[in-house]
Amino acid sequence: MLKKKMYGLAAAALLVAGSAQAEHVMISDAWVREAPPGAAALAGYMVVMNHGDVARALVGAASPAFGNVMLHRTVMEGGVAKMVHQMRIELPA
Repeated sequence: MLKKKMYGLAAAALLVAGSAQAEHVMISDAWVREAPPGAAALAGYMVVMNHGDVARALVGAASPAFGNVMLHRTVMEGGVAKMVHQMRIELPA
């Protein structure tokens, strides 16, 4: 069920800078793992592609299925994956 909610987030609620050309931005493979009992936070994942000829930026996301949605990127530090908050994710042309 959460996977379907994530698709709704990906398809309907991404905020792309320069949204007049947002039709060139494509979301695929969106998913959220089912929450274990008592989980305070979840992570959702997706592939975001810009098929346009102008660079764009992902500047936010929202979903009625989740109270708070934030953008992060994964970095490896000492062999451990760590999430780093991002205010903006560049989408090269």
